[in-house]
Amino acid sequence: MNKLSWSPVLLGTGILTALMGLALGGGGIWLILLGGSWYYLLAGLGFLLTAYLLVTARPAALWVFALVVAGTLIWSLWEVGLDWWPLGARGGVVFLLGLFLLTPWVRRALRTGPTDAAARDVPTRVSAFRGAGLPLSAILGLSLVVAVISWFTE
Repeated sequence: MNKLSWSPVLLGTGILTALMGLALGGGGIWLILLGGSWYYLLAGLGFLLTAYLLVTARPAALWVFALVVAGTLIWSLWEVGLDWWPLGARGGVVFLLGLFLLTPWVRRALRTGPTDAAARDVPTRVSAFRGAGLPLSAILGLSLVVAVISWFTE
């Protein structure tokens, strides 16, 4: 990582995301050995890939995490249906991390465009509503709709 791309926000978020990925992945391996779900291993790998992309300041981190959120939503609905409390327990942290990844502090630190030193001086922005941020915004919006529906479902 060179000085021009180093960001304490991305580094801190990447480290936290990697630790979460290691915990999820390690627990997932144990669960698979016991005959359980593969979700946790796959989610852990998604967290680790997201962490790597964050530390390297790549906007693709938002795409990868959108896949993690989508997978979590599908898995949660398959396991518990529209029962709010178990649904919230399965997706709450993933949803909140997805929201954090869309904050200006994270998005502004992501590098887009050419990678040569001269071109990096030109400011470019990652938007929450187009490009790399759109898939994550869309799946978080869908997750919110599912959550609200689950509040009114018995």
